[in-house]
Amino acid sequence: MPIEKKYVVAAAIMAIACCTACSGSSDSAVDCPEGAALQGGICLYDCPEGWARNAENRCAPPCPSGFSAVDGACARPCPSGTFASGVLCIPDIAGLGPAECTDVTYDESGATGEAVYVNGDGSDLLGDGSLDLPLGSLGQALENAAALDAPDVSVIFGPGEYQIDVTEITMDKSSLRLLGVCPSDTRFVLAPGAHIGLNTPGAEVEIARIGFTGGAIPIYIESAADVSVRDATFEGWDGGLAAIYWNGSDGSETLVVENAAFSGGSSPGVSIGGLAQADVVTSMFSSDANEGALISYDVADLRVSYSTFEGSGQTAVSVDFTGTGGTARLENCSLEGDWNDAVRAVDSSGSSSALELSGVSVNSSSGSAGIRINDCLEASLSDVRVTGGSQIGIAAYGTDSFSVEGSTVAGTGEYGIWTREPGAAEILGSYVSGATAAGVVRELSPTAEGVMSLLLDGSVVTGCQRGIDVEQGALIATGNAIGANASVGIKVRLATGISITGNVLASNYSTGIDLVSLAGAADAVYAIENNTVMESAGLGLSARSCGDGTISILGNDIYGTLAGDVTNAGQAGELGDGIGILTGTDGVPSKARITGNAVGGNIRLGIIVDGVGTEAEVSENDFLDGNGYGRSLDDLVDSTPDLLHQDQAAVSGADASVAQEVFGVYVSDDPGAAPPVFHGGGEPTHN
Repeated sequence: MPIEKKYVVAAAIMAIACCTACSGSSDSAVDCPEGAALQGGICLYDCPEGWARNAENRCAPPCPSGFSAVDGACARPCPSGTFASGVLCIPDIAGLGPAECTDVTYDESGATGEAVYVNGDGSDLLGDGSLDLPLGSLGQALENAAALDAPDVSVIFGPGEYQIDVTEITMDKSSLRLLGVCPSDTRFVLAPGAHIGLNTPGAEVEIARIGFTGGAIPIYIESAADVSVRDATFEGWDGGLAAIYWNGSDGSETLVVENAAFSGGSSPGVSIGGLAQADVVTSMFSSDANEGALISYDVADLRVSYSTFEGSGQTAVSVDFTGTGGTARLENCSLEGDWNDAVRAVDSSGSSSALELSGVSVNSSSGSAGIRINDCLEASLSDVRVTGGSQIGIAAYGTDSFSVEGSTVAGTGEYGIWTREPGAAEILGSYVSGATAAGVVRELSPTAEGVMSLLLDGSVVTGCQRGIDVEQGALIATGNAIGANASVGIKVRLATGISITGNVLASNYSTGIDLVSLAGAADAVYAIENNTVMESAGLGLSARSCGDGTISILGNDIYGTLAGDVTNAGQAGELGDGIGILTGTDGVPSKARITGNAVGGNIRLGIIVDGVGTEAEVSENDFLDGNGYGRSLDDLVDSTPDLLHQDQAAVSGADASVAQEVFGVYVSDDPGAAPPVFHGGGEPTHN
């Protein structure tokens, strides 16, 4: 704490320098406390170590450990295989597929078994499918391949533009390969409404180095064991279910899409369901299809990696576990566009499901959420970056377990990270900024059962309206930096358990820590310990109507509180106190233990105790230089007569001398059910 610790031995409530720093007086009339300097008519201390004043002259926290400043935010270094674009990380897949087509007639790499050759200059009438006499169409090539007495066949295409109507591939083979030269030279041009259907039960099918244009469903998989689509492009499909569509039949099938590019379609690029496994790797999706770019239903193991998504619609990536559950992993992908939800995962079945996001970057210019997770049993997000104008950066509803680690959520509309029931939520080592309502929100519905907790550890929340807003459940906040928020730093309502320890809160221009109507059991202890709270407005630390549990305010440094409006029990008034224990709207008193704190340089009072039971304790606090430098005792009585609603109050200590060590403490004795009780031999100096 940047002010000298010293006891002020006085029987008075506070030493008043009769100044009015925040009520329009000139700078020369203000005698700032030691360690503070006059700036713009108010006394400000140096920011905490490592913090710096921003353009609004507020103390802004440094980046979390392992992060660097990037475009006004903080982010970790981009993962291997990606490059930085501001805060976002973009997969480095510019060389999608072959960089350029080689001057070859055929590319036989990957071919197995017997071969049938097709060329743009070939002839179905004169050719036989041999290397010397190639065929001229897909249909004739498939007919010849089906007639071969071989379990494995490859249809090898040379350069050419192949006109295709509705084509059904039906054959009894172990494997089938359709291999082109490269997507720009081997072109399948599908007629309007056309599709290529695969009905090859039990077969391994590979489609590679081919470009698809038009049609309704370029690849419609009806039956196969394993399908891979590699180095392929899809353009302008219209009116069908997807460019690649497969609804598995027995849950044992697998799909690989690698080095594929999708653009200009009216439906998703990939729509799959009921598969054992699907891998989408180093692929590019550019589409304004309303349903989404990539849709997965009940795929037991979905993996999407090093892929990019651009466009608009309901969603870029949609994962639905409604039937059987499963696991979906998105790794090192980027999603930029205008979606309602860029990533959406849903499981309404209650089956075992898990969502894992790592190295994923989202920039959604509008819509509901950058990442939305509904009802999945487990959701884990690591090194995720979310920016843009979505209403919520990351929204998690109904997850049994939800964690965000090492992630950046910046400038995302109303809320940065929003979680709601039923399970535990963790936000670890992350950075949240720029939310217009709240950086981190945790709430439960009135019907929620059990104790749901939020753990916030080693994170930075800054530049938001409210920093942390928790309603119901339990909050554990440790080692966080919460600063330069326009309103409250941490607000907790109706919680059953609280542990706020070792945090630094600065320049939150309402209350630093605000506890309201807590709902724990009689033996509950709400720990507010070893925090630094500076330059709040109104109250550094406030507790109102905190019920049966005991608020333990221990070992905190609380200083530099500025004047600010506080509303309590429907009444508003201007305060400027370090610690305030108040009876709230419901008239329920609080039990408080205020010990071992360093309190100084607050514009009005060091500690105000109003609305506590006889078990309250205020003892062994260091009251430092400058409490009350800008307010007189008359201000307290005259400006806020209705803000205090006291029925019992107590100050306790080991002996009478302690009463002289509570400099800066005001204990209200507003008439109530019982008079105030003072232990330790001291008497109040204002009565």
